[in-house]
Amino acid sequence: MRLIDSGQFTESLKLFSPDAMIATPLFNDGVPMNFEEFREFVHEYERNASPEERAGNHEVDRVFEIEGASIIEGFIKAPGISRYYMTSARYNSEGLITKYGFLIWAVEDPETIKILRG
Repeated sequence: MRLIDSGQFTESLKLFSPDAMIATPLFNDGVPMNFEEFREFVHEYERNASPEERAGNHEVDRVFEIEGASIIEGFIKAPGISRYYMTSARYNSEGLITKYGFLIWAVEDPETIKILRG
């Protein structure tokens, strides 16, 4: 699944339940947004993102489930960017996402992991 950094927002939004709430420190100062507010944010990003921001290539290393949540781990590679990511999604009975979380980090050196987004 490609979300947040990949420029694939429009397709991804179809996976969310209309009553889903999305919260992340990146958006709206961490205050949860409803689906409509999130969709507006996403479409604004789609209109204004630079080619570099939209060029992220997400490679999936593994997909697994923990306590009812689908977890995806992988690697993002774009011009000048090398990042790891993990997403977590919970679904309702119709298969739409009701809760979604993500974390992106970079390994600075063998002793330093820098959390970039979450």
